[in-house]
Amino acid sequence: MYQTYIRGLERVQVRLVKHLDYRMRAVYTDYSDAVDRHNMESLESRRVLLDMSFLYNIVHGRIDSRYLCERMAVRVPDLRRTRQNYLFYIPILRTNYLKNSVVYRMLDIYNKRFNHIDIFLLSRAQFIRAVSETAG
Repeated sequence: MYQTYIRGLERVQVRLVKHLDYRMRAVYTDYSDAVDRHNMESLESRRVLLDMSFLYNIVHGRIDSRYLCERMAVRVPDLRRTRQNYLFYIPILRTNYLKNSVVYRMLDIYNKRFNHIDIFLLSRAQFIRAVSETAG
């Protein structure tokens, strides 16, 4: 998503958290502290967790979509290249529309942040737990 839209949505949640602190007569100090106090997650961490859950379901065949599967190319690891061993191949995307599309965003997030977590070996609950521990 575009950063302007993300910041706009986060501002709504910040206002909600401030309002909850006001109603509970708590002192608002910091957004992350207030989110923890109310047992909430930031919108970005929720988006990442849901994206990874969706990717897991696609990879394991729980979501049957030929369109999504056609856009997911798995890389064969090259033992000579040690710097970037990404699991999914992402082609060069020339437009922001494609860069911010759900499929390529999921693959990019997995490659950059969760490549050390084996999406094929773990159960769904183990995978989501590992993602949430790493993300947050």
